[in-house]
Amino acid sequence: MKLKNSSQIIACAFVLLGFGPLRAEILQVQDTAGDNYLVIDASSDGLANANYSEPGVFGGGDAGQPDSWNGDRRWGNDGAATTAVWSFSEVPDGTYDIYASWRNDPQGNVSMAHYTGTDGFVDVDLDQSGGAVALPGIVLNDGAGDINFASLGQVTIADGDFALTVDDSVTGNADGNSFIFADAVALGPVEIFDFDEDGMPDDFEEQFGLNKDDPSDAAVDGDMDGLTNLEEFQAGTDPTDDDSDDDGSLDGEEVNDRGTDPNDDDSDDDGLKDGVETGTGIFVDEADTGTDPNNPDSDGDGTTDGEEVSNSTDPNASQFRQVTDGEGNVYLVIDNGLDGNGDGMVDLKTLGYSEGGVLFEGQDTTTVQDDSWAKDRRWGNSGIDTTATWSFTGLESGTYSVYASWRNTPQGNVSTARYSMSDDGVEVELDQSLGAEGYPGIILSDDLLDINFALLGEVGVSDGNLDVTVDDSVTGAGDPNTFIFADAIAIGPINALGGIGGLVITDISYSPDGSLLTLTWNSRPTQTYAVVFSTDLVDWSGDLNDSVSGDEGQSTTRTFNLTTTGIAGSEKVFFRVEKR
Repeated sequence: MKLKNSSQIIACAFVLLGFGPLRAEILQVQDTAGDNYLVIDASSDGLANANYSEPGVFGGGDAGQPDSWNGDRRWGNDGAATTAVWSFSEVPDGTYDIYASWRNDPQGNVSMAHYTGTDGFVDVDLDQSGGAVALPGIVLNDGAGDINFASLGQVTIADGDFALTVDDSVTGNADGNSFIFADAVALGPVEIFDFDEDGMPDDFEEQFGLNKDDPSDAAVDGDMDGLTNLEEFQAGTDPTDDDSDDDGSLDGEEVNDRGTDPNDDDSDDDGLKDGVETGTGIFVDEADTGTDPNNPDSDGDGTTDGEEVSNSTDPNASQFRQVTDGEGNVYLVIDNGLDGNGDGMVDLKTLGYSEGGVLFEGQDTTTVQDDSWAKDRRWGNSGIDTTATWSFTGLESGTYSVYASWRNTPQGNVSTARYSMSDDGVEVELDQSLGAEGYPGIILSDDLLDINFALLGEVGVSDGNLDVTVDDSVTGAGDPNTFIFADAIAIGPINALGGIGGLVITDISYSPDGSLLTLTWNSRPTQTYAVVFSTDLVDWSGDLNDSVSGDEGQSTTRTFNLTTTGIAGSEKVFFRVEKR
C-alpha cells in the first residue's frame, strides 16, 4: 500500500504499524505525538536484531556497544576511515524529516560525524560528543525504552529511494583515539494513503474490489462474517472471505467472541483447528472437541488437546493425567499425593497428578516414602482400620482394566490389601509383601522412574464413575506391626480395548441350568474377537472362543457352552471380550 507525506494530505485516524511494499527491514514506529516514522536499525552483528533491520556495515572500524537502540549500536574508531550507510527504498515521493540515533550521553572521545545523503540532502556535521539528547529531534520507542533521535534536516524524495551515509571525515578520520557512533535512522512523518479517508488504504480497497472514492464501504460487511470492511483491514483479514484462515470459525466470531487469531487456523498450536475447539468443555467428536481454542492443554493434564484427540482420550478430563506405556496405550492415572496442609489439594511433590482419596481414613499419615510414583507413596499402619479411595469421574461407558501401584520391592511387614472397585462390585486381594512388580501388570513412567502397576482386574463402567478403594481388612486391620501401601491407580487403555468408545458387554444371560452363557457386545462386521474368562481377575488364560467374527450391524451375540470349559456351576467367573 502507498504512504503519503503529512505535509500533503490530512492524516487519517488509523495508524498502521507495518506495511506492504516497503522492504521488510524498514519498520514504522510512532513518536510520542502519534506521528509515524520509518526506521532502519543498525544491528551489532550486521544482521537484523530484535525487530529492526540490517544496516550498512562500517567500512574500516567495526564494533558494537550495548547502550543504544535495542542494545545493538555500532561504532568505528580503529584509526582507519569509517563509514556506514542506511538505504530506504520504495518510499512515496514527498518531503521528509531525517533523524539519527547514537549514544545519548556525552562522550569526550567521540568526534564530529559527517552525514551525507542522496536526493539533494544537505550535508550536515554533528558533534556526537554532545549526545543525541542534546540536539533537537524526536523520541521513538524500540519496545524496550525511549530512544533520542537528533534532527539532520529534510530531504525531498522523488524516485522512491533514499540513502544516508555517516563517516568520520570531518575530524575523526584515521584518529585511533576518537570514534563515531551509528545506530538507527528515522525518516518521516509518514501516514497511510487513504483518498476517501475511510480508514482503509487505497491499495487495500483496490485489492479487494472496494471503492477507494466512497467512504461508506468501510461500514459494509460484504462477506457476512461479522466484520465490516474497515474491521477486516484492521484485523488483517480478507473482506471477501468469511473465514480467512479456513479453520471453520467465521472471522467475526474469532475477533469479537472467541479471541482467536482470524489469520491462524490453530491459534493455540495444539494441533486442532480453532473451529472444532468449541469451548463447551464436553468432547462430542473430532468436529466438536469442546476444548479451549486459546489453550493448547485445556484440561491441564500435560498432554495437548490435539494429542488427546488423536489418542482417543478426553481433552477436557482434568481430574486425571493421561500416561502412555511403552506400547503406545494410554491410561488415566490418579496419584494419591499428600495434602500436608489440609487445603484439599495435593502438595507440590505430586508433579502434576491429581487429588486422590486422602490416605487413610481414621488416621493422619504424613509419611512420604521416596521410592514410588513421584516420590509421594502413602501408607497406613497405626493399628486401626485404614482405607483410601480414588475416584474417576466423567468416564465414557466401557470396560476398563484397573491397576494399582505401591512399593515395588518386597517387604516382610506389609500385609495383604483388599481392593474394591465399583461400579459392579469387583473385589480382589493382593499380598503387597510381594511388591507391585510381583504381579502381572504394566509399567508407566512418572517422568522420574518406571513404575510397576499391578493388575487388579477389569470393571465395566456404565454411569461415568469409578471408585477404587483399598483397605487392610484382610490381615492387617488393627495390627500396628503391619501396614499397607497406596499410591497411584491407573485405568485403561482408553485408546484401545476397554476405553473411550471401546468394547462393552451390553447383555449377559444364562440358561436355566447354568450350562450355557449368552453374551452381546458392540462390534464391527470386519473385526475378529476373542471371549476369555478368569476366576480371579488376574489370570485371563481361560478361552471360550478366540475367533468370533463380528456380526453385521453394530453388535454381536454368541452363546457358549460352559460345561466344556469346566466352569459351569462355578461360584465366581469373570468374562471379557478382546479384539484380535
